[in-house]
Amino acid sequence: MMGANISTLSSPDNCGPLNANSGPATFDAWMQGVSKEFETVAGMSDKMPYSAPLARAVLINFETTDDGERLMHILHHANPERPAPEAYRLVRSAYVAQMRHRKEPRFPDGYTTVDECLRGVRWAQTTFPYANRLNEILRNFNLSTTIWQRYNVMRFLGPLMMHRTGSERIRGDIGCSDFTGSKAVVLSDMDSKFRFDPVDVLEEKGRLWVPSKDKSDLFEEIAAQPDQASRTIGVDRVDPTDPIVADFIEGSLTPEEIKDGALPTRHDKLLRARVPEGKLKFVQADIARQSGVKKVLEEAGGLLDEAYMILAWHQGGARKRRATFGNLGRLVSLEKPVVIVDFARRDTNGDKPYLSVLSDWTKGLNVFVQIDGELYRPLQWTDGRCRAVKICPDLAKVAKGGPYEKQVRELLA
Repeated sequence: MMGANISTLSSPDNCGPLNANSGPATFDAWMQGVSKEFETVAGMSDKMPYSAPLARAVLINFETTDDGERLMHILHHANPERPAPEAYRLVRSAYVAQMRHRKEPRFPDGYTTVDECLRGVRWAQTTFPYANRLNEILRNFNLSTTIWQRYNVMRFLGPLMMHRTGSERIRGDIGCSDFTGSKAVVLSDMDSKFRFDPVDVLEEKGRLWVPSKDKSDLFEEIAAQPDQASRTIGVDRVDPTDPIVADFIEGSLTPEEIKDGALPTRHDKLLRARVPEGKLKFVQADIARQSGVKKVLEEAGGLLDEAYMILAWHQGGARKRRATFGNLGRLVSLEKPVVIVDFARRDTNGDKPYLSVLSDWTKGLNVFVQIDGELYRPLQWTDGRCRAVKICPDLAKVAKGGPYEKQVRELLA
């Protein structure tokens, strides 16, 4: 992992701009922001040879066909507050999922030009049953993930917070998608092929952030400690075994990642792998609703010892996010940690700590920990693939009183 200089992280006190789409937007205003996301990707053909022509094709399709415009209206109507980066990724995933479901042998190799991608896009939105599936995804789905590297945060923060959670703890994985992230956490202690990729810890050198071998090794030493959760309860509002959901989750990778094959192969192995009985339990529930909180607590037999929500809090409108944020705190006692990993920044809701969704998802993926009513930001990943991280000063507050205070001081030095 030790490699090129990385200089895109925001500073500790400047997590990036607040979401410009903080309330419902008209379709034209919303679509202007979404189009910019597509235009940005469309201009990256040197780095994204499959995603770039697909992005351009979707834009052309929207501008020139009634079906394309109708689909974007469906997406806007479902959530007019949806951030533009999320909208771009959801549309891309929806079309890619249809290719995967069709088992299109020419995808992605046969889709390297705008014309080829345009034919695929128009096929997907006019051919039964794929057109119906597109409608359903854009109307009812949120982004999902197969990037289980994001769950390395559990491996790292778990040992640091053991004095708060206790050993043999019950963990909540809220918004767990197909549960492969938590599955990887369990299996990484048992089988080397499920170990997480190494993480570069970055430190500031002048105007650049560069990897530190010593700090990276220390991060890995902490993350390599055995996971102490006795049971993890995964929660999602959709059933990941539903075929359309499974196809959509597979389609959430970029075409470049599908072409590379490494992530799809590892994901497939995780899906088929078995874990010790009783370690994982899935509950279908919406945590934004009190009924969802009740289902989780009934399954846990009481309060959880810790709750994680990884790249799921930003979903939905402002009202749903407020409800989710509040209900996460109802899953644990006040002194127990709630961890939220998302493209968000610290804010306030009245006099209480809160989060706001970022409109720019290129400035880093933030990790927040809420304990005793305080909201800390101990880590910042460089992007959503979570292979490089900046250690933030708040990590010392999260680790205070625990067994790794010395190591945290070294990481922050």
